[in-house]
Amino acid sequence: MLKTIRELADELGVSKQKVRRVIAKLSASKAPSGKGNRYVLNALNVKNAEDLMGFDNDKSSTSESTNELNKFMIFAEM
Repeated sequence: MLKTIRELADELGVSKQKVRRVIAKLSASKAPSGKGNRYVLNALNVKNAEDLMGFDNDKSSTSESTNELNKFMIFAEM
């Protein structure tokens, strides 16, 4: 699904300017294509931008964080 900068910014809860700055930092091979005066971001462009901003959609890292928290809570109760 194609997204605009505004749609991605709204989805991530960041400003459009932040998304534009991140896009400017992407290498030419990872940068989205322009359509008129707008960027059109495909799924790969969105993933590249999210990765650069530090958003991680990988569920395993969330599970690892939860497991670490659970371990901490078990030791804290001792």
